Amino acid sequence: MCVCFLGMAITKSLGSAILFVAIIFFIAHHGIPSSALAEPMPPRPMWGSSGPHPGAQRGTAYTMSRQQAKDYQSRLAVQARQRAQEERRRREAEQRRRQEEQRRREAEQRRRQEEQRRREAEQRRRQEEQRRREAEQRRRQEEQRRREAEQRR
Repeated sequence: MCVCFLGMAITKSLGSAILFVAIIFFIAHHGIPSSALAEPMPPRPMWGSSGPHPGAQRGTAYTMSRQQAKDYQSRLAVQARQRAQEERRRREAEQRRRQEEQRRREAEQRRRQEEQRRREAEQRRRQEEQRRREAEQRRRQEEQRRREAEQRR
């Protein structure tokens, strides 16, 4: 009652006084919110020891926390498997890229070797042609000398 009069004196209306009293009772019953304090309040237990079956409440809470832990562990395991699969796919892609690069380099090397063989074959063909011309020229010179020798006789 005293609080209500104090609320009316502070707020100057009955509705505001009732709201003020409700806020005061809420704070008194629940404590000041931790955001309003410099140090937060310690957490309250999830279950109380009062009631008809306090052990059952703890057992249910324990079972729930075990299930939550299992769920968390299974999520962690799924995430770990996903990370491992992603890493494996990344390594496989990198290996495929390296193999493709290696095949490209080998193909380029084979192309260069084939080009070198073609140049060498062309050079051998020219040398053989040159030898034939030189042999033909020697044969003509020999023929010319033989004719000149016959004419001198």
